[in-house]
Amino acid sequence: MWTTGRQLHGAATCKVGLIIELRPVKPMQRQYYVYVIALEPEVAMLRKFASRNPNHQPGKPCLYIGSTAISPEKRFEQHLNGYRSNRFVRQFGVQLMPSFFERYNPIDNRYEAELTEHHLGERLRRKGYGVWYG
Repeated sequence: MWTTGRQLHGAATCKVGLIIELRPVKPMQRQYYVYVIALEPEVAMLRKFASRNPNHQPGKPCLYIGSTAISPEKRFEQHLNGYRSNRFVRQFGVQLMPSFFERYNPIDNRYEAELTEHHLGERLRRKGYGVWYG
């Protein structure tokens, strides 16, 4: 394991006496994603889901909307496997719906991703979709 000693104008000496060049490392910025998952229509019959979607139009899909720092595909797998999953997705999740979310990704920070999740959810709910997000 290398450890650096005292700094010398952009260089450092390691324990064995070699001088190594130090370069500033730009921290890698994390990217966030919003995703939409289609749910089985039966979810609309559940009281909790129905109470949040009083204007759900029969025939319009039921959707789950989330945000993540990993790829939407990996996050969908996690939901299905029960890792930090939403119960509606775990029980009724069918597939990702990229046409609903691709245009928004990637997103620069978590706040913007959560804001996008909320706005997309409300927009789709106003259009008559059954929506759960958060």
